[in-house]
Amino acid sequence: MIRTEPLPSEDRSMRNARSILVTTCTILVSGVFLGFMTDGYVQATASGTYSYVHLFTEVLDEVKRNYVDDIDAKDLVHSSIRGMMRDLDAHSVFLDETAYGELRIDTKGSFGGLGIVISIRDDFLTVMSPMEGTPAWQKGIEAGDRIVAIEGEPTDGITTEEAVTKLRGPKGTDVTITIARAGISDPFDFTITRDVIAIKSIPFAGVVGDRIGYVRLVNFSEVASEELALAMEDLLDQDVRAMILDLRNNSGGLLEQAVAVADLFVEKGKLVVYTKGRHPSDSREWAAPHRSILGEIPLVVMVNDGTASASEIVSGAIQDYDIGVVLGVSTYGKGSVQTVRNLSSGTALKLTTALYYTPSGRSIHRPEHRSGKSASDEDEEPEHFKTESGRPIEGGGGIKPDVVVEAPEASRLLIDILRKDLFFKFAVEATSSDRDLGDRPRVSDEMLYEFSQHLREAEIEFDDVELEEDREYIVSAISRQIATKLHGMEAGYRFGLEADHQLGETIDLLDGVLTKDDLWVKVDETRALAAADPERIVTLTE
Repeated sequence: MIRTEPLPSEDRSMRNARSILVTTCTILVSGVFLGFMTDGYVQATASGTYSYVHLFTEVLDEVKRNYVDDIDAKDLVHSSIRGMMRDLDAHSVFLDETAYGELRIDTKGSFGGLGIVISIRDDFLTVMSPMEGTPAWQKGIEAGDRIVAIEGEPTDGITTEEAVTKLRGPKGTDVTITIARAGISDPFDFTITRDVIAIKSIPFAGVVGDRIGYVRLVNFSEVASEELALAMEDLLDQDVRAMILDLRNNSGGLLEQAVAVADLFVEKGKLVVYTKGRHPSDSREWAAPHRSILGEIPLVVMVNDGTASASEIVSGAIQDYDIGVVLGVSTYGKGSVQTVRNLSSGTALKLTTALYYTPSGRSIHRPEHRSGKSASDEDEEPEHFKTESGRPIEGGGGIKPDVVVEAPEASRLLIDILRKDLFFKFAVEATSSDRDLGDRPRVSDEMLYEFSQHLREAEIEFDDVELEEDREYIVSAISRQIATKLHGMEAGYRFGLEADHQLGETIDLLDGVLTKDDLWVKVDETRALAAADPERIVTLTE
């Protein structure tokens, strides 16, 4: 959702010059995390600037008068401005009348969407994360998927805002997107039915393993911190001995909620995040206003490459103060602040004006070339920082986990099943029959055979070896879909957690842990095991 701060009353001249401040990354299909930054228009004062403007008008006039085809002057100017913004970074964009109108729409359930958060990465329209329970999530869209075409039209050079316009539409209508996925040679299509996206910050919270509290936080909406506090207090009342905060595929949200969520873990008065820009007004600090409710309970924060912006603020603060262990893979690295400024003729400019930094001084934003491509590790040595206790950590953009646990890659068979929504469709058929599925539906050999026939009817190519290799995931996915259909999302969630490899490794890490000191001893032990066996999936950062 897009949030704008109400501004105090002002005279006409101030109204004409004000900036509209935007603070969220959840346009439901876009991925822009915006902060509150204010200042007046920056006017060109360098003596050479106006000579360059004169050069531009000369070129514009020459094209208008002599180009082989008649070109609309407005289109020429808008294209030139877009090119200028594209040379800055992936998040600075020019908004024409249509795009600016889309940006200002109140998105609280007023339109149909897919439920994905997107951004431009390496010049490609990229899925930062699918939102759980949404049409895109149901179809199997993954973080990191590249949308190379929308309704058959290539997305080369498209902006995030233009993609939002194409992907949104009336509830119940279909849109076909073409996905390029790492490890898959050819792009493939997903046809997804738009729906109104209801945003819930915590779809599941409960006890897993041996007295371990687990909370899944999927966004930073206006009530995220309140929901999280209630969920954690309920788990603490159940006498949990450790806590897991799952921020995987959480693409962010409101800055104020990032601070409020961090406040539940960071001690009162300590810095949570700060910004730095070219101008003093672009530099601000946010501190935790209250006492931590977690106390000395051991904490693990789960992250992945879909963890972005507000999620990175929270996980970065927790890591910097040694409050808990960050586990997973390196996060997305979206830590820039955009300010949206009114221009003439109903247009606007969304311009990067500052960067976010964790308490230790690490920039959250992953370095980019001017083309929008991420800087590779070879481009420069990462900066080195230390946590509050003196533990070494690396900068360079994103939050690098203390414990690296990678998720298994989906096979070709599973990708085909997910993109055709066959787990869901089979669950619908199974729950519409007279069979007794019970409170905890289990997939028998007979039901698995029925599912294999279901796949053949859907023209999915596979053999018995492939089916057996993916048996554990298939059984879990069918059970989850049936449980969801019969008993709701929470029931389905529990089945999904049982087959979650990364969560299983997290629970193993917390086995026998009663204090924060115990947890760090366990981390050191895991590091020693990883060093002795480099082939282990679980590794530790130095």
